[in-house]
Amino acid sequence: MKKSRIILLVIITVLLSVLVNYSLIPHQTSALQNEIVFQRIMRTGTIRCGYTSWYPVLVKDPNSGKMSGTFYDYINALGKALNLKIEWAEEMGFGEFPAALQSGRIDAYCSGTYITAARARAVNFVMPAYYVPLYPFARMNDDRFGKDISVINNPKYTMAVLEGGATSVIQEQVFPKVKPYSLPQLTSPAELFSSLAQGKADAVIYDLFTYGDFNKHNPGKVKRISDQAIKVFPIAIGINPGEDRLQQMLSNATLEMHLSGQMEQIIKSHEDYPDGIYRIAPPYKH
Repeated sequence: MKKSRIILLVIITVLLSVLVNYSLIPHQTSALQNEIVFQRIMRTGTIRCGYTSWYPVLVKDPNSGKMSGTFYDYINALGKALNLKIEWAEEMGFGEFPAALQSGRIDAYCSGTYITAARARAVNFVMPAYYVPLYPFARMNDDRFGKDISVINNPKYTMAVLEGGATSVIQEQVFPKVKPYSLPQLTSPAELFSSLAQGKADAVIYDLFTYGDFNKHNPGKVKRISDQAIKVFPIAIGINPGEDRLQQMLSNATLEMHLSGQMEQIIKSHEDYPDGIYRIAPPYKH
């Protein structure tokens, strides 16, 4: 009788142990599902980056897969400073990254994006790495505009823009009367200059790097019509809204890179065109 009681107690103990352990599994799974991106990064020691190939910010060689660029160097230096591994997880178009962040496919959009009010509705931004001035361009043989860029603001002219991007913002805010020639968000920025050269548009507002790269392969097609930047945009890492701790961590590490001169070294190593990048002003007075 005593022996059967002992056996019964052992069976009950084992069953209780199994039930307790089983009941913990959903809670553990739920906790992992509900953890914020900052917590996941700290747990895994890895930042999963989304990126877009965009000279000189980030360039991926289509043959070798080798990557380079200002943000490639910046993000890798950021990971080293924070003792975190950088995983270049997914290549995507400019318009895809907000959804990729929201779905959890990536932790951060690491090839940089212009900070605009429209994007700020869906994305939070880290402290900018630098600023990018955008200039006006026309076809090489087109002298209608001269140095007076306000002439462009006329319904008889057409301006090539990328839907939902900085070029659309400029067209709507600065040149509201001009007719937009809209290209899909996933279109390469180089297509802005192709549209201009082919006569599909009369003007383009964009950066000197994209212009310089297009001009190198298509000399004598387009020209800059003013040395004055039309608009200047900060460029920064994009993350999910509400990720305050992640935003603070990455911003603090970025500020350290600015103050140490490391960011300046990175910019200089990729600065092929003068006036193409504006620096962040020091947040102090000496």
